[in-house]
Amino acid sequence: ALSRRRGDPETARRPIGRAQCNDASWHGVFGGLYLPHLREAVWLNLARAEQELRRDETLTIEVLDFDRDGRDEIWVHSSHFSALVAPAQGGSIVELTVFKDGINYADVLTRRREVYHYAQPKTAASHDDEGIASIHHLEESMILKEPPPIDTHDRAITVDSLRADQSFEVVGNNEIVLKGENIEKRIRFSDRGEIDISWRWTVQTHFTTEISSTRPLHLEAKPEAVRSSEIVETVAKSEKGFDRTVQGEAVTLWWSQAQGAAELRIRPY
Repeated sequence: ALSRRRGDPETARRPIGRAQCNDASWHGVFGGLYLPHLREAVWLNLARAEQELRRDETLTIEVLDFDRDGRDEIWVHSSHFSALVAPAQGGSIVELTVFKDGINYADVLTRRREVYHYAQPKTAASHDDEGIASIHHLEESMILKEPPPIDTHDRAITVDSLRADQSFEVVGNNEIVLKGENIEKRIRFSDRGEIDISWRWTVQTHFTTEISSTRPLHLEAKPEAVRSSEIVETVAKSEKGFDRTVQGEAVTLWWSQAQGAAELRIRPY
């Protein structure tokens, strides 16, 4: 729709067409969405197209049901970046694409259970009429000793332990305010894609936020937070067996209950 409004320039239509390649959208024996380089290629082309279409654009915030799931998202964009904030997920940032990098920093695959993650009796690989085991026959004989970890929430940037509900407002042209029973979250974007986030909580409990990203993000926390990190790794079946693939890193910041407020600056460069 944006491309049509801007006259469908060829410099945008070509990368949009390339981004429609479906290799990164399915899952089977030969990879699909579990392969980061396939998803990265799609995001790279989308970034190139949007950069062309938003040339010289100032910071803008739109509220719309971006993914057609019946719940509004908040689309923040300028000539430098494009981001999606999901109020239904407590104000998590589910996309952060920096045009000059061609990277969606929030593109960390959420780990879900696959049927082949469950241990099943191992059977000998069957063969075709010529006595050669096909890839589909071979995969039937593959098993895991134990199921790999799965995620209890969708991975995104700033998944909070205290979640604001879907109540939100846009203040000015660069700030989003979300409120819950015990939490207020404010998100402010700069024209170049830096993000300043502040939280205030009233319940007597510690507070954490988790930042999952495909590449390291520069994080400045105030007050100083206890920090931990882990590699997000998936297990998927391929023609070689089971592949362990690093999807990104999850950094968790922790503040004590006595603090009651925290700030975080996120810079993708």
